[in-house]
Amino acid sequence: FLAAGTEARSATERVVGYDAAAVVVHPSNPVRGLTLTALGELFAGRMTTWRAVRGANVSPRLVLPSGETSARSALRALVLSRATPAFTLAPTVTTVADEAAAVRAVAADPSAVAVVSLGAVDATVRALGVAGGRAPAVAPTAATVRTLRYPLVLAVVLAREASRAPTAAMEGFTALATSPAGQGLLTGAGYVGR
Repeated sequence: FLAAGTEARSATERVVGYDAAAVVVHPSNPVRGLTLTALGELFAGRMTTWRAVRGANVSPRLVLPSGETSARSALRALVLSRATPAFTLAPTVTTVADEAAAVRAVAADPSAVAVVSLGAVDATVRALGVAGGRAPAVAPTAATVRTLRYPLVLAVVLAREASRAPTAAMEGFTALATSPAGQGLLTGAGYVGR
């Protein structure tokens, strides 16, 4: 995964789809959107109540799936590391087994917030809009991810060393990944096709 719009210097790349980091809250949470700065402050532990973003006067419970998920990578690369100075994750972040567990934790706790892949979002939680820069908050949908209007997007890429000529197997795999059948497989796995 690469942050959408970035380039690897030593590889030839082909974007085959996208993943998005969705910020999810309990459906009863009155907050509808966050700026990238507010999201960073939230997960750095600098925002001590939801009231700072027009929510309830309760402390947010921060939840992240364990391991190196694409959503966690997006939070780190597109939010935390871009702050000046860079934010670090709050020690109060609750780490759960996986994205499904993060969604369950948020669905069970009106004060909870998690960052998960868009494909993990279900009807038990609500995804917040996210605002990058001066733009209004944008909800994560297939259309806003595909057009890169949503700011927390990672590209799913096939890459090879630029110095290597593509093999028949590489060309065949690329053809599959970009075909309607391959795009269907990506979509079925929770990603957004091109």
